Amino acid sequence: MRTLWRPTDVLSLLIAATFLGTALACSKAPEAAGGTTRLSLAEVKTTLAGATGTAPDLSQADLRGLDLSGLDFKRANLTRALLARAKLVKANLFTCDLTDAVLTDADLRGANLDGTVLRRANLQRANLEGARLFATIVEQAISAAPIWLAPGSSGT
Repeated sequence: MRTLWRPTDVLSLLIAATFLGTALACSKAPEAAGGTTRLSLAEVKTTLAGATGTAPDLSQADLRGLDLSGLDFKRANLTRALLARAKLVKANLFTCDLTDAVLTDADLRGANLDGTVLRRANLQRANLEGARLFATIVEQAISAAPIWLAPGSSGT
């Protein structure tokens, strides 16, 4: 016996899937994600240098409080990374994926965030003064106050 799906059944499934997807998308970024790996500055530099031809994988890395100023993270996978209180002054984060990353109190002054993905990122008290933000994707990011850019920032 063959079961035929009625259009109303299909529509009901699509609506349920949409609500489920929206509920998952609206969940907050973790303050301390399980399964993170604490890395030293030397380990971060080694990971970045060793990623020739591929995107560096620093997903779920615990980089809290590190001075990462001026480092080239270009195309790095930083999903669910913990970067609270990290110093990323003039760092190159061009086209990095920072989905669900925690950047609370991070110093991103003058950083290149062009093309970066900041979905559900926690940007509470992050300093983005002078940061480049061309084509940056910011969706459902967490911030206690609006993110203001100083004159000279390219948030276009």
